[in-house]
Amino acid sequence: MNDKLTVKIDKIVSGGYGFTIHNENAVFIPFVLPGETVEVEIYRRRGVYFGKILEILESSPIRKEAFCPLFGNCGGCQFQMTDYENQLQIKKEIIEESLRRIGKIEIPVNPIIASDNTIHYRNKGSFQVFGREESFIGFCYPGTTKPFAIQECPLMEHPINEKIRDFLDNPSERLKLKGMKALVIRSNGEGQTINSTIKKDSFFDRVADLDFMIDADTFFQINRTIIPKWLEYIKKLIVSHKVGKGLLDLYSGVGIIGQFLSPLFEKVVGLEVNKRLVENGNKVLERNHIQNASFIAADASRFYEYGFLYDTVIINPPRAGISPEMTATLIQAAPQVIIYSSCNPDTFSRDIKELGNGGYKIDEIQPFDMFPQTQHTEVVGVLYR
Repeated sequence: MNDKLTVKIDKIVSGGYGFTIHNENAVFIPFVLPGETVEVEIYRRRGVYFGKILEILESSPIRKEAFCPLFGNCGGCQFQMTDYENQLQIKKEIIEESLRRIGKIEIPVNPIIASDNTIHYRNKGSFQVFGREESFIGFCYPGTTKPFAIQECPLMEHPINEKIRDFLDNPSERLKLKGMKALVIRSNGEGQTINSTIKKDSFFDRVADLDFMIDADTFFQINRTIIPKWLEYIKKLIVSHKVGKGLLDLYSGVGIIGQFLSPLFEKVVGLEVNKRLVENGNKVLERNHIQNASFIAADASRFYEYGFLYDTVIINPPRAGISPEMTATLIQAAPQVIIYSSCNPDTFSRDIKELGNGGYKIDEIQPFDMFPQTQHTEVVGVLYR
């Protein structure tokens, strides 16, 4: 394949890449829109062809100027070059394409539920720390480990950006970064921040009328404006399927889903392999007036070993999805309802296909835009026998 090519973008696929075929090879190109003609430099990574834009020869009518000057050099955002409404449509099409290609199913995908905030929505930032004489905060160029410095990020909540500036402007704060390679800063709804320069520091964050204990490294949904909409949709699914005996919350984290749904069930049990998350989840049960829930430090994929009685399973796994062994065990356990929430449409499509082969049906899929300006989307589906 030539080093430079002129290609026309067919569609946008998982990862936010523009997709085209050249000489029977699939080529993936970031920061483009459907229908655009671009000149690209081709490179190969792990057997896959990618293109780096040299020039946009024919731009899409929906292209606009990105609001962040780092867009295109920073890999954090993929879709700043078009309006938010267009982003939502592109994301919906990505999910539909994954379902057809991987899931081999045609199923209605509801319009994506939008985020109230499209910038300054992230309550957690993970940054690189680098520099010999003094420490800088930044990100890495896409596909590399080479960092670049930032002063702020427009996706972060304002208190996080204020803390970045504090680290950079205050010599005593900057000294805390010495010797670090990574920095996590987190903010809550009251504007407080914690960060990873202080080990095991934590605070409470209130979401959907519940308090949760969060530390810097806690897994917690990062967009507080859409979390209540996501939880209410899951609640609606539970009510419509008339279950309520027992809820098994797999990959439960600090228990945000299980605690929210606890009034609908006789008993709730959450499994989470991270012991600190389990401790933090159990610590707030009394504070949240919940008496029928508990969280256990255990590998979620081994849920069958515990002998719980349940009619409903909630799965909110990492991006890798669930293993074939876990899928087979779920099919064998045969809960009445499985609600699957995922931030990866590819593994979501793969897993619901296998669960469907095991006797489960799915009516609809509801995406939530937890991550505006990026290619990521949270996808929820309910499977039932």
